[in-house]
Amino acid sequence: MYHLKIRHVLTLNIFVLFLSGCEFIDLRPINIKINPDIPNSVLPDYKTPVSVSFDTEMDRKSVEQMFSVVYSKGKVQGDLKWYNNTLLFFPAAGWIPGIRYYLSITGSVISANGREYNQTITMPFFAVNNNPSPYIIDYFPKEGASVGVSRVSGGNLHLVFSKPMEVYSTQDAVTIDGFNSKEYEWNEAKTELEIFSNEPLNAWAACRWTVSDKALSADGVPLDKQVSGSFFTNIDSITPNVEKVFQMIRIEKADVGYTWIKTGLNIDEAGLGANQAIGVQFSKPMDNKTVLSCMQFEPSLTGITEQIQNNLIIFTPNKFPETGTTYRLKISGDTKDTFGLKINSDYVVYFQSDIPYLDVIQMSLIGVNNIQINQSEVQGNISKKIKISKATGELKLILDFSLPIENVTTRSEIVSLIKLDTFFPNGLSPIAMLNADWLSSTKLLLEWNGLSAGTGVEPHYYKLYVSGGTTGISNDKGSYLKENINLYLEAEAE
Repeated sequence: MYHLKIRHVLTLNIFVLFLSGCEFIDLRPINIKINPDIPNSVLPDYKTPVSVSFDTEMDRKSVEQMFSVVYSKGKVQGDLKWYNNTLLFFPAAGWIPGIRYYLSITGSVISANGREYNQTITMPFFAVNNNPSPYIIDYFPKEGASVGVSRVSGGNLHLVFSKPMEVYSTQDAVTIDGFNSKEYEWNEAKTELEIFSNEPLNAWAACRWTVSDKALSADGVPLDKQVSGSFFTNIDSITPNVEKVFQMIRIEKADVGYTWIKTGLNIDEAGLGANQAIGVQFSKPMDNKTVLSCMQFEPSLTGITEQIQNNLIIFTPNKFPETGTTYRLKISGDTKDTFGLKINSDYVVYFQSDIPYLDVIQMSLIGVNNIQINQSEVQGNISKKIKISKATGELKLILDFSLPIENVTTRSEIVSLIKLDTFFPNGLSPIAMLNADWLSSTKLLLEWNGLSAGTGVEPHYYKLYVSGGTTGISNDKGSYLKENINLYLEAEAE
């Protein structure tokens, strides 16, 4: 009995000594609470923070190093803030609806008094909503398809989505090589989008497109993944060419004003006449933009170009082509058809103005004179002797033109461009025009008085001047006298 008591006392003393020689170790567990705390919870707002709370003061640096929020694209960037023993995480760019995130604590975290927590926590959650991501059900043209260069010939991109999309983010997410401009058309449900260009695409080009995952559904969820494809504008391989360049004649019509008809005559053979136009016929329907600027003239000939059929343009000059001039017409090799294919080489044709010169084919001196001056003499700047009545001093002259003069204003202008002046000697009395009368569309009668006859000692000369050249006498159809006419008249007594 004695020995037993001695043993118990010894054991107790040893235990007390052990406790007195060591520090107290706190073996209490660290309690953690996270928010959200239920898997796949949905945060109410795209800025709502997530948090982890401890029941004791923590070594904050160790907690921050082990804390993260991740998703399919990696770590979420954000700001960490402590409120007492709670660490909150605020996403820098905000949460994306429909995306699964994971709040994670991995590795050991340490309390301020040295206790350790080394269990891994992973909590999945969503924000705003947990709706499924949209995806592209179908698209046209199919991968590698051959299309034309216009919308109607397949040169557009048609996307079909699995759910209604947010318009602007989706449009911004689409890139297409080869589209100079993009136009968008949605169906009413916003599940189908057609993208096309206002301008024809380049022929035989690759159109590569991408829809990035920045495209959002109507409920804000991004596209499940980026989608790409390509198609080619090579459905047409036949290049266009110029088939014919010809005369066109304007015909007045009471109901429509006027119309143009083909003469059937090639421009290089028939030339271009007054009030005529040039027609250019192509082998294929042509692109309106390039075909309207495809013509160049040397020397310059300004006018208006119209596309009156898909393969026919007409050029109407602003003025009559210059009489006696040879023109060079070049049709640019860059002119495109509606599929974007070019002619490739310039088309050149030469033509002449089909407008004759206006001539004075005869002058007739009448009254006391009966003199006929033929065309060759008129053009030769000759001198003629004429009779002048001492009593009247009159001279009557008829000019016979080669072409009719129909316009009243033009007739008046012609009269003003014909002058009879004193020539020799100086000091002859001035003369005056008494009358100008058009006997017909080609015959003009002119009368002057005040002429005086010379003598054998002192002859009297008068000069008849008819203005020619582009600023001289012309009819109203582009014809004009090629050169001035000078006729010297020696006045003798009757």
